[in-house]
Amino acid sequence: MLNRLWFRLLCAFCLVIAVATLVTVVLTRQGAATQFDHFMIGGEMVRPARMQAALGEFYRSQGSWGGLDDRLDTLVGSASDGVMSGVMGGMMGMYNNRLQVVNLAGEVVADSHGPAGGEPLAEVQRWPLVVDGAPVGELWVEGGLMGGHGIASDELLSGVTRAVLLAAAAAGAVALFLAALLVRQITHPLIALTRASAQVAAGDLEARVPVESRDELGELAATFNCMADSLQTQESLRRNMVADIAHELRTPLAGIQGTVEAMQDGVFPPTPENLATIHQEVLLLNRLVEDLRLLANAEAGQLSLE
Repeated sequence: MLNRLWFRLLCAFCLVIAVATLVTVVLTRQGAATQFDHFMIGGEMVRPARMQAALGEFYRSQGSWGGLDDRLDTLVGSASDGVMSGVMGGMMGMYNNRLQVVNLAGEVVADSHGPAGGEPLAEVQRWPLVVDGAPVGELWVEGGLMGGHGIASDELLSGVTRAVLLAAAAAGAVALFLAALLVRQITHPLIALTRASAQVAAGDLEARVPVESRDELGELAATFNCMADSLQTQESLRRNMVADIAHELRTPLAGIQGTVEAMQDGVFPPTPENLATIHQEVLLLNRLVEDLRLLANAEAGQLSLE
C-alpha cells in the first residue's frame, strides 16, 4: 500500500493541510497577541512606539512642545492602527486610556482628556521621548495596554488558538475529503489503464479503456486505445501473412512430394524431364524463402542499397 499512488497523494495532501493548519494557528496567535499591544485613545488603536516616534518628530520640527495640545488628536491619528468598530470596538471602547505628554520639568504639555497644564496623572505607564539622542520628555498613559485589562490574557489567546484549531480541523477535513475525491478521479483511469495493459500483455488485444475526459489522462487513454488498435491490426496482418506463406509453400512442396513418391513407386521414371519438374519447384521455394528474408530485413531496417 505504501507504494500506491493514491496513498502517496493522500499523504502529500495531509502534509500540506497539516503545515497550513500549523502556520495559520501560529500566525493567528501571534497576530492576536500583537493586536493587543495598544492603548485606546478615543477609539483609536495606538501603539506606544508609533506615538513616541510621532511626538519625537513633532518636537524635532517645532523645536519645543509649543502647540502640541492642539495637535495631539492629529498625532494620535497618525500613530493609530485604525478605529475599532462593531462589537469588538464596543468592547475596546470600555478601556479608553488617558494620555499625557510631560516635559523634562514635569509639566503637562498635552492631555488627551483636558487642556495642557493640568495635574499629572498618578498611576501611569511611562515611555521616554528622545530626540537626536537627548531626552525631551515622557509619554504617560493612564492604565495598562489592552493586555493589561485582561482582553489579551492567556485565556483569551488560548481560546483564539482553540477556535482557530477547530476551524482549521474542519477546513482540513473538508479539504481531505475533496482531496480523496480528486485522488480517486486521478487514479481510477490509471487503474483501468493498468488492467487493460495487463490484458494486452496476456494476449487479449481487444482490451480497451474508456475515455472519460479530455485532459492528459483522457489523452493517455485514447493513445492506449490507438496502440491497442494498431497491435490488433498488426496481429491480424501477421496471421494472414503466415497463412498466405503456408499456402504458397505447401503448393510446391506438394508437387515435389508427389513427384518423388511417384518415382519411388516406379510410376515416374527418374528422367531428366521429371527431374526438371522437381527442380522448378525447388527454384520456386527458394524464391519464396528469399522474398521472406527480404521482408524480414525490411522490417528490421537492415536493407542495403544495391
